[in-house]
Amino acid sequence: MTETGIILVMALITFAFRFLPLLLFNQSFTMPKWVERWFVILPPVILTAVTIQAIVTATSTETTKLPYLAYLACLGTAIKTKRLFLSLGVGLFTLVILNVFA
Repeated sequence: MTETGIILVMALITFAFRFLPLLLFNQSFTMPKWVERWFVILPPVILTAVTIQAIVTATSTETTKLPYLAYLACLGTAIKTKRLFLSLGVGLFTLVILNVFA
């Protein structure tokens, strides 16, 4: 599947999960809190899956391990702080530092 196909499928799935409940349930129905939390978590999960696939595909040689280290730094920051921009900043900073000194 091409990158464009992956993006289109991801957009369609994300749109469906957000729009179909609006179609199926009217305004008088409130969704359970766990379902609402699941809808909030779903798009980042899909984006993470696509990103991991891109990292693995781009770094298929045995010599390049730098993106994995930056990914682990980003993941650790995200789990510890639960802050998106801080996690992205740590991941990018780690990647830049590793590329400069490696």
